[in-house]
Formats: sequence, structure tokens, C-alpha cells
Amino acid sequence: MLKHTLEDRSPSTIDTYLVLHWRRSSSPSSTPTTTLSVPRLFVPLREPRVLCESRVSSPHVLMLTYTIENPTNYFLTFSLLMETNDEFAFSGPKQTALQLLPVSKAAVEYRVFPYVRGAWIRPALKVVDRYFNKTLKTAPGGEDTAVDKAGLMVWVPEEMVVVEEVEEAEEAEEAEEVEEEEGEEEEEEEEDSEYVDESEETDSLEYREDSDEEDERSEEEGEKGEKGEEGKESKEE
Repeated sequence: MLKHTLEDRSPSTIDTYLVLHWRRSSSPSSTPTTTLSVPRLFVPLREPRVLCESRVSSPHVLMLTYTIENPTNYFLTFSLLMETNDEFAFSGPKQTALQLLPVSKAAVEYRVFPYVRGAWIRPALKVVDRYFNKTLKTAPGGEDTAVDKAGLMVWVPEEMVVVEEVEEAEEAEEAEEVEEEEGEEEEEEEEDSEYVDESEETDSLEYREDSDEEDERSEEEGEKGEKGEEGKESKEE
């Protein structure tokens, strides 16, 4: 099949024939030729592709690695868009652009927090080749990935901890921390109240001592006054 431009990305085929030269033993001088047709051969194109690999990076995180390959002789730019999904949350670039040199590749990673386990989820990363304006299909790159008519599927192991369980554990930890803080505050308030009671008792004792001293002084002054008046009366007599 003949291509007239480099931009022609239609599939290529090769038509071949099998030519047999043979002869009979009775007539060695004669060499007939027989031509047999061979099924048409398909020549795969060297096109960009996307591979997805999955691995468990922690008990509640699934790491998805998308490898984008550019086997062509062109400098290509790809648009990437990760679509939201009710089956998981993710951390990574939601929308970005990636530029690849000829015959090169690059990897983009996403941290996935699944809401289910022991089931398949469908992360949908849309990769568009801007040069040829073509959307690339993602192919599975490992045992935990597969593909069907709807697209890529990723398996979530049964032993993983889903997001809801992580949130419940975090809420329980926060509740325990709040209870501990409240208990510490109550202990501090009790200590403060005990300190206040002790200070009030000491103040009352000091006040009593001061009042007793004042009473004694007033009694002494009264006695002195009485003695002085008696002395004056005796002098007048």
C-alpha cells in the first residue's frame, strides 16, 4: 500500500506472493513456475500509546503510573485530563500538558484512595495527541489492570483499607485527643481551685492574725487611756 504523505496514519498492508520453481524427474530440462498467493500482511504503525500500571503503596493508597510513549519522529504535545469518579478520590494533576521528544516516554503518577475494595474501579485518564488531534486509548500494563469495551479497569485488593474506614479511624483518634485535652483541662481546673482554696485559707488566717493584733493594740491603748485619766483625777484631788 502506497502512502503519499507522512501524515497519513491509516494502517499499512503488504501484498506478497510465494513463487515456486519445480521440475519433474522425467523431464529435468523443464522448470515450471507456480505462484501462490499469501494472506495480506498487516504492518503495525509506530503510534503513541499509553500504558497503566497499578501497585499498592500503602494500606489505603493505590499508586497508578501512566506511561506515555512517543515512538514517532515528531515532537508531540499531549493533553491529560483525569475525570472524577464516585468510586475513588485521587491526588495528582487533574489537567496538564506533557511534551515528548521523538522516540521518548514519560510517566505520570496518581495516588488513588478507593471507596471500595475487592472490586474493579475505572479511572479515566483522557490523553489527547494535539499534533494529530487523536484521543489515545489506555492499555493495561500489569496483572492488576485490564480493559474491556468501557475502558481501563484497575483491581482494588481485598486487604486494602478504604477511605471511609480511614476517615472513621481519624475521627476516633480526634475524639480521643479531644477527650484527653478535656481531661487535662479538668485536672488543671481542679489544681487551680485547690490552689485558690489554699490561698483563701492563708489569707483568712493572716486576716485573723491581723485582727487579733489590732484588738490587742486597742485593748492596750484603752488600758493606757484609763490609767492616764486616773492619774489626772488623783492630781486634781
